[in-house]
Amino acid sequence: MRVSNFLIVAAAAAGIGIGAYFLGHAVDEPAKQLDTVLAEPAQSANVTAQANLQSAVSAAATYRIDHGTYAGMTTGALRSYDKGLPSGVSVEHATAAAYCVESTVAGTTVSIRGPNGTFVGRRCSAT
Repeated sequence: MRVSNFLIVAAAAAGIGIGAYFLGHAVDEPAKQLDTVLAEPAQSANVTAQANLQSAVSAAATYRIDHGTYAGMTTGALRSYDKGLPSGVSVEHATAAAYCVESTVAGTTVSIRGPNGTFVGRRCSAT
């Protein structure tokens, strides 16, 4: 009888331990969900800024085809090629061979140094 009592107590203790483990992790889930909800606006702004820049890159390519250079390219010039270019997009630098355009959405700024650059999460002056 003593061995069976010991096994019953051990099984009960193991069950309590496993239950406490899963209960503890279930309590962490709302905190993880809150982190996700708080991060979504920033992620959304970043994705929107990148989409805005994609439109600007297309307009910049057309500008280069028409002018043979990026020199003189301005935000207004890009808007003449793409009337739907959002207001948060701006040309920061433009030389004969390269440019830097940035987009700011909800306080998040993304830039690209073209013509063959990638999107980076900072302003042109820092790239």
